[in-house]
This record gives sequence, C-alpha cells and structure tokens, in this order.
Amino acid sequence: PTVSGAVTFSAWLDLTDSSPAYHSHKHCAGECSGIGAQAFQMTPGAGQLKSMCDALKYAGNLSIADPRLSPAQAAAPELAGLPPLMLVIGGGEQLLGENLEFARVASAAGAAVQVEVFDGMWHDFVQESEGCGSDAPLREAGQALAAAATFLNASRAAGGCAVVCGERLPARPSAAGLSPVRWSYDYNFKPPITRRDCANVW
Repeated sequence: PTVSGAVTFSAWLDLTDSSPAYHSHKHCAGECSGIGAQAFQMTPGAGQLKSMCDALKYAGNLSIADPRLSPAQAAAPELAGLPPLMLVIGGGEQLLGENLEFARVASAAGAAVQVEVFDGMWHDFVQESEGCGSDAPLREAGQALAAAATFLNASRAAGGCAVVCGERLPARPSAAGLSPVRWSYDYNFKPPITRRDCANVW
C-alpha cells in the first residue's frame, strides 16, 4: 500500500547520538519539567551517555547505527524512497540537532521533508495537549497537532509520495540541500502596550 505521509514528534532519529546538540541543549526546566523521556532531561553532555546506554539496551543484537533503528544513518537511496515527512520538534530539546540534520540529508537525497520547530519546547511536549499540570492545555501542543493533521490531510489528498514529493509540497531541496524549516515562535511576541495597560502591573 502507498503511504501518503508520516509525522514524527520529538523523534530519536540517530541512536548513535552524534549530534552536537547533545552538548548545547538541555531539557526545558520550566513549568512542565519532569515530563518526557528521562533520557532527554539531562544537562548538556550528560544526556548523551544516558541515552546511548538506553540505545544499546533497545538495539539488542543490532548495531545502534543500523538504519532500521537510526534512520539518520540511512543511505541516500533509502531516504529518497521515504513518503512525505513532517518532523515536529521542540526548540529546546537535545534531539533538535539530529532532526534538522536528518531533514537536510533526506531533502538532499530527494525526500519531501518539512520541519516544525516549536521554540522553547521540550521533548514530547505534544503529549501535553490536554494539560500541563493544570486545567489548561499547552497551546503549542495543540498547534503542533493541528499542523500535523493539516500535513497528513494534504498529503493524502495529493495521492502520496508519487505526486507529493515532486509537485505538491514545498520540500524540494534548495541548492544547499536544505529542507523547509518553520520555527514557531510567534506566540512569544506581544501586541504593543500602552501605559493604561500597565496600570494594574505598576
């Protein structure tokens, strides 16, 4: 059967943990700290050792570099045959680097890849769509799920990879081999305020 599209959320795409982001990113320590996979809640660098140990346990008799476990290690012909992909990732998580690198390599190989980065979000933030330790859902999680639904519906309507990869999605590799990346950070901007707005603050 034809796979019309696929979406990943905070995907662990390279079990070898070779991305430099393991040394520069840490799990968000904000209101929702404590959620997500424990392997990705470490300080920079420390999470790399913990996650690689988890990877070895998960891999069993396979190498952690086997493309079946680490798609980022796949050869270009394998990547070119992928269905249209959307990678949803938090801007503050250690897996950001490998998601961006995978998208670049897969796009250069001819795959249709779209990356949605949600600024400041942590590993598996999408699971907080029904609340974040409170009665209020996490807005970014809802936005990510809505973006995924739109992507999958458009991919299905376009007929799958045979049509979408070449024509319908804005995912043709650029001259530099980069794939489209949308960094979702508009929610960090507030409308202009006046002194009247500050009356209850001052």
